[in-house]
Amino acid sequence: MIYLDHNATTQTRPEAIDLVTNIMAQVGNGSSTHCAGRAASMHIERAREQIAKAINTRPAQVIFTSCATESINTILKTFKGERILASGIEHAAIVDCGNAELEIIPVTSDGIIDLDTMEAMLERAPTALVNIMYVNNETGVIQPIKEAIEIAHKYGALIHIDAVQALGKIPVDFKDSGADYMSFSAHKVGGPQGVGCFAFAAKKPIRPLMIGGKQEKNQRAGTSNVAGIAGMGLAVEIAVENINRYDELATWRDDIENRLTKSLPGITINGKNTPRVGNTISLTCAKITNTIQIMNLDLDKICVSGGSACSSGVAKPSHVLTAMGLTDDDALSTIRISMGWNTTQDDVNQFIEKYTKIIERLNK
Repeated sequence: MIYLDHNATTQTRPEAIDLVTNIMAQVGNGSSTHCAGRAASMHIERAREQIAKAINTRPAQVIFTSCATESINTILKTFKGERILASGIEHAAIVDCGNAELEIIPVTSDGIIDLDTMEAMLERAPTALVNIMYVNNETGVIQPIKEAIEIAHKYGALIHIDAVQALGKIPVDFKDSGADYMSFSAHKVGGPQGVGCFAFAAKKPIRPLMIGGKQEKNQRAGTSNVAGIAGMGLAVEIAVENINRYDELATWRDDIENRLTKSLPGITINGKNTPRVGNTISLTCAKITNTIQIMNLDLDKICVSGGSACSSGVAKPSHVLTAMGLTDDDALSTIRISMGWNTTQDDVNQFIEKYTKIIERLNK
């Protein structure tokens, strides 16, 4: 199998598997005060320190959740009933969060937030929160978050950055960015599934989504997933230490794009002319649906997706791509190729060879 869907989930790092397995063999509730509970709590706080160091914030500003979606829901629902803005390329966790007050900021054809329009929208009416995805999960496009944060604060709005696809791929500095909130996921960086966290700036409001306990400094009730949290902390630490890996992946990304656009008619790359993370390709193959492309690749045991894993099972155009100006037909003819920490040169070569043969056959 050649796995090229790392933006959906990446391979759990062996070190994280070992740590999670060892902790699961122990017993202890992190909220208990006896020796077993204190040992469990130590694992949690160690992970909190690892993540805080990776994103440059204080451990007290990191709150663990079950996933990034829960983190995002917690932040957005804190401002329920107030005006909220979000870019047109946000994850479904924001778009479908149930906030009727949500207004969409348009993006350019390259997938970059339109900062002028954003400022005009902020000037028009008081706004509680702005949401921007640091790195888009479908195209890999990197947003100018520092500029966006400065604009939001100029008009008294707080800002949440969805940094799920950024962490471990590009430097993420919570303190330097000036963001008020950031959300993260474990399984995107080689940690276990079912764990996430968010960071929040001091004295910024949080309305707990989960209630019924005093865990996580009263910000998130529920028995802590000790093993999963520990696995996330270690995975984040390893990912940040090896962030230069994405420079190598960028050369392979460019190789894939150059070879396919030269050899196959009707191939275009979305977001190609703007800064992107090194592992992600959004590729449109005109007149061949992504369902057909994915099915044929799957027969060759190659795993790619049609976009976000949270919506790729639904046969409808990606809202990210249509926000960038693609037609419905082109959006439905787009696949996402995303490499990861354990992708090899052979994976890349085999993908290029097999994908080329598939498209040539389908175009006959």
